[in-house]
Amino acid sequence: MAGWRVGEHLLAAALRLANDKSPVVRLQLALSLGETDDTESLRTLADLAKRHGEEAWLDGAILSSLGNRAGQMLKALLSDKPDALGQERGLVRRLCSAVASRKNPEEFSGVIALLSGPDNPGLQLECLKGLREPFKSATTLTIDDAPREALMRLA
Repeated sequence: MAGWRVGEHLLAAALRLANDKSPVVRLQLALSLGETDDTESLRTLADLAKRHGEEAWLDGAILSSLGNRAGQMLKALLSDKPDALGQERGLVRRLCSAVASRKNPEEFSGVIALLSGPDNPGLQLECLKGLREPFKSATTLTIDDAPREALMRLA
């Protein structure tokens, strides 16, 4: 139990580093957050992308720390104001590509459903490009009717 508290305190201290003035500290934080799958770490990664997404190497550090949570990260970025994406816009295509490369029908369908919501053709096009990237040759991915219809409308 005492070890758990130490870990909790360390995570809380690490999360405060998201506001550090140094880009190097924020880069290290993004890399370190890959060691936990805590929901707060995902929120912190999304916050780093929103506020500091233009910093060199930060998007790569964020992507490497997500593991299998690219779909969750995309949802976190688009849940606020998808029409007003700022510094995190460049990360969106790469997140969609990461989701598509996993070829998980449920996750893929979730991204399609997420895309069909905002009326932002530029954002939707970037996501569609990202979803298409991993499919270099004929590949079958079975998705439900609703996401398939949404995909056809987006295309």
